[in-house]
Amino acid sequence: MMHQSSPGVSLEEILGSEEVSGFLEGLSSLSSMPFVLHGPEGRALAAFSGNGIVCDAVMPEGVNTGEGPCPCEAIRREIEEYGLVQEIRLQDWRLGEIRSCLKNQPDAGKARRSVQLAAEWINDRINAEYNINSLSGEILNKYEELNLLYELGEEIASVFNTREICEIVLQKALSVIGAEKASILLWDPGREQLRMMASAGLPNRTGEEPGVDHEQGVCGYVFQSGKPLLVEEAEDLPEEITAGKGQYRTESFLSVPLLISPLKVKEKVIGMINLADKPGERAYHAGDLKLVTAISSEAALSIYNSILIRDLKENERIQKEMEIAETVQRNLLPREAPEIPGVEFAGHCVPAKKVGGDYFDFFPDADGNVGIVVADVSGHSISSGIMMAITRGLLQSEAIQNKRPRQLLEDVNRILYNDLVSSELFITMAYFLYSPESRQLAYANGGHNPPVLLKAGSNKAELLDAEGMAIGFLPDVEFEEKGWELAPGDLLVAYTDGLVEAESPQGKPFGMERLQRCIRKNRHKPAAEILQSLLQAAWKHIGGEDPQEAQQDDLTLVVLKSIP
Repeated sequence: MMHQSSPGVSLEEILGSEEVSGFLEGLSSLSSMPFVLHGPEGRALAAFSGNGIVCDAVMPEGVNTGEGPCPCEAIRREIEEYGLVQEIRLQDWRLGEIRSCLKNQPDAGKARRSVQLAAEWINDRINAEYNINSLSGEILNKYEELNLLYELGEEIASVFNTREICEIVLQKALSVIGAEKASILLWDPGREQLRMMASAGLPNRTGEEPGVDHEQGVCGYVFQSGKPLLVEEAEDLPEEITAGKGQYRTESFLSVPLLISPLKVKEKVIGMINLADKPGERAYHAGDLKLVTAISSEAALSIYNSILIRDLKENERIQKEMEIAETVQRNLLPREAPEIPGVEFAGHCVPAKKVGGDYFDFFPDADGNVGIVVADVSGHSISSGIMMAITRGLLQSEAIQNKRPRQLLEDVNRILYNDLVSSELFITMAYFLYSPESRQLAYANGGHNPPVLLKAGSNKAELLDAEGMAIGFLPDVEFEEKGWELAPGDLLVAYTDGLVEAESPQGKPFGMERLQRCIRKNRHKPAAEILQSLLQAAWKHIGGEDPQEAQQDDLTLVVLKSIP
């Protein structure tokens, strides 16, 4: 596709038509006026005498089409002496002029109209020829453009790799337009920058994926505005763009956005195509811009679809990994509660997502004692789940050493502090140690929700409080330890904040009052049934067809009931 710097038609071509020369010859005979056509440089192209003699002034000097001396010189002298001149133009192009003279013309006005008529008639013929040529060129360009887009569509139709599509598109653009330096950049939402996906003529940075600021320079302008940019010289740059120095051989370049237009959604820019340094020191022009825009429109949807397919595969992979992590985490929780004389245990954990940070466990030792832990790692992500697994392993190691609750929490905090700080996580934890022989229950709390104790023969629930900071805030923390003897019928419920903060469809939390009321209502049941009753109350409060899907936080319960 070539940029036209000339009209593409000339007087020589027009005069080659028998229709034109016949018209001028006839007009010359009827008006008894000579006509001489001159080209844009002033060179005479043809002469028509009023006597019907036609001279091809393009022929070498001394050669004529009739017998005897050529009358051209006499005609020219007469016209120069009594000149009538009418310019012949096509739009902004001057193609030449037609000249005649008033000598021997009884009616000067009629003579002038004859010259004007001749010029207008030639102009009409030139315009018609120009329009036909332009239309033919436009049809040819359209055909070439459609053929190009068809070929491009064929090449990328079966390709789903984003980088490979970008390389095909860039090579196609270079093959039809040309550039010594070119690139395709795509928006990376994860890095919040434009990433180079394909390039030509740019430095090869091994091991790097170059990123470009999406708010600065030419790329930033095109990405933010969604408008193509055609620059022939640096001074043509918009005011908000500062021209780079020493990067390119010429100042002419193209930058065209890759736009997608989803149904009923505003156009979205996913990247751009850049071309610079056109071969031959030439500047890029509107025709190049039009073609690159067509290429970008064809390519944008394929690139966007490849990104969606990639994201879908990534989501499927993550989903699968989450399912595996969920299974692993579920297997880390105790399958059943230990059987200890004089007490019943029950515990259950329901993550808000597939993988959560809540944790409970039982640690029976060789002496018959049992440790009980309820913990909550901040967040609901895979990192929370991993930290929960690490904490479980550490607790098992510490618990088998028969450590008191206070000492165990202090050691766990000291060991996990650096890992928690680097992961930007923390853990709240309540730890109990029950001794069957003495029926003593010792307790320490690391920033966790206070457990509820409902003593036998009383309807007043107590909130167990013991001073202690959440694990992971400071490297060395002292924890308070409390203890008491369990009487038959005493009921202890430990939980995570996911229970009391669970919201109804109206946004009301489950709350401590409702929890205590449910505990009192179901105190006569075995520990496992009490736990199920509390869970059912939570599901009823959350509401909806699937309350577990609606819960916003992990939910964990441990019930300890003293029996005769």
